[in-house]
Amino acid sequence: YHNEIVFVGSYYRNRAEVLEKICDFDLGVLGPGWDKVSDDSPLKKCVRKSGNINVAEWLKIFASAKIVVMVHYHDSAVACFQASPKVFEILAAGKFLVVDAQPDVLTLFRDKEDLAVFRDISQLRNILLYYLSNQEEREAIAVRGREKVLNQHTYYHRIKAMMEILCQD
Repeated sequence: YHNEIVFVGSYYRNRAEVLEKICDFDLGVLGPGWDKVSDDSPLKKCVRKSGNINVAEWLKIFASAKIVVMVHYHDSAVACFQASPKVFEILAAGKFLVVDAQPDVLTLFRDKEDLAVFRDISQLRNILLYYLSNQEEREAIAVRGREKVLNQHTYYHRIKAMMEILCQD
């Protein structure tokens, strides 16, 4: 696990399409289904492991990288608005996260404060170039992202909020 940028998650076509556009970076792709990447895809050389990855291995992968990229699943029939649990896990691990612009992510976190958000491939590439060259800023954002998750977005916080709603008169 020695890539500057990593993606950990299941293979989906929309994810492969995004990651293909950044495979000229030092990118590692790991997770179930990545053996589906065709031999002629430039992404093939970035696939480090196709298969299940346990939490301990995720942490090793994240720890070795400068940047973790997260691309939510979506297709033309299924809109995605959620913040994947992986967003919280990556931030809790203290890693700098670059994530696609999902409405819930933008509601819960601040772009360029807690993480970085991209809306298209050009912006993703620019974000990666910028933050690979700006270590102190990248690390400061990662620290703020971790603090925000630990202070506002743990299971404790969610259960407390649910109990407050359930216990209202």
